[in-house]
Amino acid sequence: MTEKALIHVVDDDDSLRAALLDLLDAAGFAARGYASTGEFLLQPPADRPGCVLLDVRLPGPSGLDLQAALQRHAVALPVVFLTGHADVPTSVRAMKAGAVDFLEKPVERDTLLEALERALARDAAQRKARDEAKRQSSRLAALTPREREVFDRIVAGKLNRQIADDLGIDSSRVGVGGVSAGGGLAAAVALMARDRGGPFVAFQMLMFPVLDDRMETTSMTFVDTPLFDGPAAARMWSTYLDANRSAISPYAAPARADDLRGLPPTYLATGEFDPLRDEGIAYAVRLLAADVSVELHNFAGTFHTFDVFPTAISTRAANEQVEWLRRIAHRLKDSMADESVRQSTDGAST
Repeated sequence: MTEKALIHVVDDDDSLRAALLDLLDAAGFAARGYASTGEFLLQPPADRPGCVLLDVRLPGPSGLDLQAALQRHAVALPVVFLTGHADVPTSVRAMKAGAVDFLEKPVERDTLLEALERALARDAAQRKARDEAKRQSSRLAALTPREREVFDRIVAGKLNRQIADDLGIDSSRVGVGGVSAGGGLAAAVALMARDRGGPFVAFQMLMFPVLDDRMETTSMTFVDTPLFDGPAAARMWSTYLDANRSAISPYAAPARADDLRGLPPTYLATGEFDPLRDEGIAYAVRLLAADVSVELHNFAGTFHTFDVFPTAISTRAANEQVEWLRRIAHRLKDSMADESVRQSTDGAST
């Protein structure tokens, strides 16, 4: 449960400070009062949502000094100044240092509360950004050294082929894969690579892929299924494609491809209650009919992208995907060895 925001009121006028605390309490805010900068700093605020309502002139260090101290100590509480000693240089200094507002006593109740609401909104936005940055840092720290090498080159703007050359990666063992819309894009890349004669795609891993804009399957009638349902699919396609769908490219909707021969070995996953289930299964069956090696997994009792949740079936699904990739890697290795032997034999015979 999110902790209630706390407004810190720093003002040396005892009667005014008490009145402000009463006003904030009546308005539904939690608030705490301090008579000076020193008193506030002796009770450092916990990492709790909130803001500071701050006078400029205080005994000892001023309100501006406290604002600067908060920044030095990385206390990111937004500040609203409320003072009876306003002047242009002071207000400019406060605003340049990041104050949300600079109000003059006496102040209208609504004006004060609106300023504090803006301060709390800024605090909430800053906290959300910090939390996201922490999550991204954690994900980055979880990368293996090899993954970090790839990541750094992606950030530098290098193309996949350039990254492969930098790291000595055999491009004959590179596949494509994606989840949901990304699965549809991966299927489109495999089709395009085949049609254009390269680059070579060793395999495609299509997880709950978006493949068919026609939405004519039974599973597309699913409504209110978790995370994704038929109406959501309709909205997605209407955003992705033009209103005129008379000539949709298979690179946009891979299920429209007439010929699936020559595509790489495929792993395709679907969920029982995913509206994309039937088009995924149909695509896998068509691949099999086109002599493409396919491993199809329909996970019973699951929904679209269920594997983002830490459950036993998600773990099983991940293990099966890793095992398939291992088999594909061994198959490619054996194929390359056979090709090397064949070339050696051909060279000896000539």
